[in-house]
Amino acid sequence: MLQGLSYPSLRVVLENLEASKKFRISARCSVISRIDKTVPLRINHLHFSDNAISLNRIIFFFDSINVRETEEQARRRIQDSLTPGDILLDYTNDERIIKVEQLKYLKYSDDYNSSRQRYTRRLPENVTASDALKTLSNYILEQRKDIIVGELNIWNCSQKVLRLPQNIQFRVRGLQAAKNDVRLLKPIVDPSCFPLAFILVKSWKEEYLEDSFLQSPKKLLVYATNNSTEYWLATLSKIKNPFVTMRKIFFSESEVLSIIRNMIESGVNRKTTRIELDCKGEQFLEKLMKKVKKRFSGNVVNFKDELKTIAIFSNIVSISLDSDTELIVHGFQYEKNWNKNVAIYLRLQVFNIGLCVPIEKKKFLGLPWFS
Repeated sequence: MLQGLSYPSLRVVLENLEASKKFRISARCSVISRIDKTVPLRINHLHFSDNAISLNRIIFFFDSINVRETEEQARRRIQDSLTPGDILLDYTNDERIIKVEQLKYLKYSDDYNSSRQRYTRRLPENVTASDALKTLSNYILEQRKDIIVGELNIWNCSQKVLRLPQNIQFRVRGLQAAKNDVRLLKPIVDPSCFPLAFILVKSWKEEYLEDSFLQSPKKLLVYATNNSTEYWLATLSKIKNPFVTMRKIFFSESEVLSIIRNMIESGVNRKTTRIELDCKGEQFLEKLMKKVKKRFSGNVVNFKDELKTIAIFSNIVSISLDSDTELIVHGFQYEKNWNKNVAIYLRLQVFNIGLCVPIEKKKFLGLPWFS
């Protein structure tokens, strides 16, 4: 008979075990479960959404049916269901009739992208959504020594409350939020993580410009679904994050040229050194690059070293800023999508001189576009 692992050895094994496997093992043995609570929990992706919690590749999902209630009924129900640790994400709703879900089943899958369930368990009729999510959240996350998360995604859309254990904090690298106010999530982020590597928001608020929690991360990603290009043309220069990525918004040629001009004129006061924008397509990009070169007396260059994560999709234009720096403008696709019918992006980035080398002449898509 093989001798079991000692307590210190078991702790080391659990600490280095992938989160999905750790949950499956600890669920089978109460002793291992207690030991597991004393070691850090490392999760690459922790995702909260309506009726669901997922950790890396496993997902716990409450299946349900919809019943209707008035806005006042929803307001009272939400307030009455709040417990210590919960975060009220959103109080308003544009609809006169709000859907509330009555839970019927708990489903578990070991593959986030698969519809195959490992098991399905029918819930008692008197179990509410708030009780079920709170119980599940406590079971997974409560009384943990440390919870280290690569990306924390709060993707609640119809549910207004994020159900969490009391006094919980995550050590996170990056934070993503759907339509929720990102500032409400600051209490669950360990202050030792500030500034975060990135924050992604899908519902921009003007107040974010003055909030240090939003303006301190190295990278800010914004899905600009609720503002016009005119608004963002004026707002981009006010953002303090070094890297800014805009999605779901398409600037015109003149607006892109204005953004470039603002980056040039900001000089030493420049806060943002890289901006990535959605591009309307190949023809738009080709015309834009011609105008960028002509308008700002740019030079066509090449990177000295090949970039690993992206594939360059256009000529690369360099605009001199001062004796030490230059602004590099080019189109690109992410490397994993190269040559596929997918989105093209535009990158504007400030580099120290020396990263690129000039070339005399370059063809764009097989056609010479300057002499």
